[in-house]
Amino acid sequence: MTETPNRPTPARSSVLWTIRRLELVLGYFAAVILFVTMGMTLADVIGRNFFSTPMPAGHELTELMVGLLVYGAIPLITIRNQQITIELFSSYLRGFVRRLLDVLLPLFGAAVMALFGWRLLVQAGKLQEFGSATIYLQLPVFPFVFFMGGMAVLSAVVYVLLAVFRIKLRIDDEDTRVTSI
Repeated sequence: MTETPNRPTPARSSVLWTIRRLELVLGYFAAVILFVTMGMTLADVIGRNFFSTPMPAGHELTELMVGLLVYGAIPLITIRNQQITIELFSSYLRGFVRRLLDVLLPLFGAAVMALFGWRLLVQAGKLQEFGSATIYLQLPVFPFVFFMGGMAVLSAVVYVLLAVFRIKLRIDDEDTRVTSI
């Protein structure tokens, strides 16, 4: 009798379902923000060129939208493991060293993103305390910075989960290598 090693357990199916939903939500969020930013830029260009009137506060809104887009996309990129990487020496690494790096690099990414998130959340608190707002529209800035910090923290969590899953997959691979009786 043989077992199938890649057969999803109920817990694994639940985790995969949650990850796919998070991916979907973040993907749609990034697409909508990008579309709105493109629409604002188009309106601004048309206004400048044909009516000699730029879109009021177009620069402010574009800055805020780009911040939302970048930080909203970081967890999506992390979930899909699509970061830009430079592989100078990785083809020479084998065995234990390669497995160690497969776990340590996501943990390093988690530490960096947690640091970014922490500092952004601290800064958002200061911006809220001082009542900082955009110049033209007088929009409060702190909700945007809170969002950016939250997305950085979410990315850190995803990195940790990636490291845990890599460790778990290694253990599962070793346990299920020989499954026939």
